[in-house]
Order: sequence, then C-alpha cells, then structure tokens
Amino acid sequence: MLLVFKYLTPKIQIVPETLTEELVLSNTFHMSCSADRCYNIVQGVLERRHELSEKYKVTLRRPIFVWEPFPDSCRPEELPRFYEVIRHVDVVSPNDHEMGSYFSNESWGFDNPRDQEICRSIVRSGIGIDGKGVLVVRAGRDGCYAFSQDDQLALPALLDSKAVDPTGAGNSFLGALCQVLAGSNHTPIWAAREIMGQSGDWKEICAAWDDRGNILAGLICATVVASYIIEQVGVPVLSFSPQGEEFWNGTSYVERVRQYTKHLVDRKETLKRQKLGKAQ
Repeated sequence: MLLVFKYLTPKIQIVPETLTEELVLSNTFHMSCSADRCYNIVQGVLERRHELSEKYKVTLRRPIFVWEPFPDSCRPEELPRFYEVIRHVDVVSPNDHEMGSYFSNESWGFDNPRDQEICRSIVRSGIGIDGKGVLVVRAGRDGCYAFSQDDQLALPALLDSKAVDPTGAGNSFLGALCQVLAGSNHTPIWAAREIMGQSGDWKEICAAWDDRGNILAGLICATVVASYIIEQVGVPVLSFSPQGEEFWNGTSYVERVRQYTKHLVDRKETLKRQKLGKAQ
C-alpha cells in the first residue's frame, strides 16, 4: 500500500504576533519553514518577550530555537541566507535529502568525506549567537548525525519497531529534542544519563557535549520518540500506568529510552565519533 501525505485542513500560518503570552514565554521554539520566515519568527518572538519582560518587570532568558528548513527552500541559491540565519538559532536540522539539496546533490551521507566536510564547514561558520550551536542531520532509518565545532557523532535509528507510516517522524524527533533541551520531563533524561554514566567511553562523550545542555540525552529521546511515530498512521496511543508512568502504544516510553541507551553502551561499534582538531 502506497501512503501519500496530504493536508486534510487548510494550513494556518502561525506568527509571533498571534501567540498567547504563555506561548511566547515557552522555553523552546521549533520552526519548520524557510530561512526568511525563520529569521522573522526568531526576531518576532524576541521582541514579544522583551515587551513582556518590561511589562512584568522580569528578566527572561533567551529561549532555544530549533530550525527545520522547509524542503522546498533547500536550494543552492538559498545557501547565503541559510548561513546568515543559522547564527540566530541554536540547532539547525535538515534531513539528509535536504542537506544534499542545498549543495546540488541527491542526498547526503555520513560515510562520504566530502559530505562530512560540508557539515564541519557549516558549524565552523557559526551556529547560534555564540557560535556554539549544533547541526543535526536526520537520516531516517540510518539514524541521526550531530556536529559541533569540536566534535561529531552518529547515533543509529531504533529499528525494533515495525514501520507503518513515517509521516511526522522528523517533526516529532525535533519536538522531543526541544522538550529535553528545555529541561522538561526529567525522567527520560535521567534514565539516559544514568546508563551512559556507567561507561567510561560515554562519560567522555557526555562531557564533550555537556556545554550544549542535554543535547546527547535529547538525541537519544528524540530517536526513541521517532520509533513510536512510525508504528502507526497518526499519533501513538497514550496511556498511563496506575503509578502514573507514561505508556505509548502500550509500552513504557522511559523503558524504551533505557533499552536504546543500553544498546549504545553495550555496542560501542554502533557509535561513530570523531574528535575534531582545533586546527581545522
């Protein structure tokens, strides 16, 4: 059966001016849009937050901005604007096909030295207002690849689930990453970090990425969330145990985070990591 994605309702464009005060005060914002629209959203949100800080006489920390470039805008002629806009976000995350499209290629591959160098050049150009942001390339069943100015790593997908419909997996992946970076729902974060803390190799990897918040735990949780999204058409079924534990499709979300993290720790060869020299 061929599944074709289509919108069932008219698309509603959300702009910062229409957000409620509660939404403007969110800790993270996930944007799926063109570079120009991304920039306008970031500036609009920051302006609204400045107005609210003066209104209520409070100091507001800058939120975390995660940008997912819209596929149709991933073209070579958009690259100059792409490099400008990534300086205003904390995480930029195209998928492998979108990354390839920016550079006139059909796709992008981690095992291709030229493609790796493209990503290293992007992070060297500076992501975020401090230049320490992260590039995350999502590659479906091949997992995800994260690049910082000093490091890069690859995490495999969780393929135990039976893939029924991949629609929304990328959006949900980044939504879960946003939740972790915002510090929400600490239980899966603690579960992932506890297991990684049992491995010397993973302690080192965590230390290398800790100055970027919970990015590593976030990528683990995001990978697990994506594995649930593909199991059915539509969203997973949410339920709770008598003790209040969250279940998706009848299985414990936190337990799946534990199992996936243990898989990474037990099978170090599934992790591809390269320390980047400062001279690069």
